[in-house]
Amino acid sequence: MRYLELADLHYSPARKEDFKNIFQNILNAADDVDFCVFPGDLFDRTVYADEDLNTLLDLMTELLSKVPCCGTCGTPGHENRSMYKSLENIGFVLLEPAVEYGFFKDFGIKKTNGELVPQVLIYG
Repeated sequence: MRYLELADLHYSPARKEDFKNIFQNILNAADDVDFCVFPGDLFDRTVYADEDLNTLLDLMTELLSKVPCCGTCGTPGHENRSMYKSLENIGFVLLEPAVEYGFFKDFGIKKTNGELVPQVLIYG
């Protein structure tokens, strides 16, 4: 089982061209993993406008077409749960604190329910 951990990417609309270049490396690396984890600070600052998220949504949609992805909110001063709503709408799993999730080869990342045994446990 292989996963890619992508902490502290700090997406900012002001740096979207740099972010596209960085994300191209992530997309290439995703060919060799089973899932990706974003353990906080995906965003550099609070982002509310949809047009500010378009680049990130396009890149994440491409990544999600390759592998399941999950993550947690990072620094409360510039990241909040509502910023992840658009990502959740395209299939990104935002992990809830103290909740057990699993990576299931056939189903992706889901909350565990005791009925199926995941290949990997993930805690929010």
